[in-house]
Parts: sequence; C-alpha cells; structure tokens
Amino acid sequence: MSELRVDPRARTVAVSVSELDTALAAVADTHPHLTQCMDVARAMLCRLDTIRDEARLGSSLLRHSLARGDLDLASRNLESIREVLGERGKRHELEVSRVRTMFP
Repeated sequence: MSELRVDPRARTVAVSVSELDTALAAVADTHPHLTQCMDVARAMLCRLDTIRDEARLGSSLLRHSLARGDLDLASRNLESIREVLGERGKRHELEVSRVRTMFP
C-alpha cells in the first residue's frame, strides 16, 4: 500500500478507495476485535462506489434524453438519479463478507 499523504497543518488526506480498503483490512488483520467494524466500513465503501457508478450511468441517460429533447424521459432519469443518491443519513443494507480486498 502506498503511504497516505497527510498535511500536518490541515485535516486533509489524499487516499483512494482501494488504499482505504486495504488499510481497513490491515486494521482488521492486526486487531481481530475490530474485524466486524472494519468489514462493515469496507462494505460501505463498496456501496458508495456502487451509488457513484449508478449515478454516473443515470446522468449519462439524462444527458442523452436531453440531447434528444425528450423532457419526460429526462425528468424520469433525474428522478432515478435522486432515488439512487438517497437522503443524508440514509441507512444501507450491506452484505458484509470477510475478504482481503474488495477493490482491484
């Protein structure tokens, strides 16, 4: 895993999802009492990646609908994106598995 770059003057960290996933797996391996917590965090990362991918697909469909001038379809596409994104504080049902890393 590459080193995380932390600016000591700020609370900013440059990290990829796969680097964070690997770090969480390492914590679980080193501290077995935290395994369940780390597995849930890793499953949430995977879910957030899925939400991002679904929103990107929805935005592509929306753009295509607008280009065709189909405002009814564009409206349905936009509503679909809003549904995928959900609301702040939304709870997610996560499939938690014990795998070394979820991301390539």
